[in-house]
Amino acid sequence: MRSKDRRIWAYGASAKGNTLMNFSRTTADAIPVVIDDNPKKWGLFTPGAHMRIAGPNELAAGQVDHLLLLAWNFEREIVQRSRAVGYRGSYIRPVPSVSVFE
Repeated sequence: MRSKDRRIWAYGASAKGNTLMNFSRTTADAIPVVIDDNPKKWGLFTPGAHMRIAGPNELAAGQVDHLLLLAWNFEREIVQRSRAVGYRGSYIRPVPSVSVFE
């Protein structure tokens, strides 16, 4: 997706999502921003990959093509919240197998 100049961000600055990012050696070059609902995390960076954590309101202005669900157990809520702030791209579900959906 990145080779096609697609912009990919992630949603959910969770421990399990961060473990997945570090295990797969994904860096901030690939995914520069992680959206999270907790305002106490905004402005901080994920451990290891050093991805910036931002609030959902940045999502619509970010012109993001794909949103990687790092808190995949909250898929329904993430889709609802991201659509509510104007996100119109697709979603990438990494677990149990990788799939892309609208």
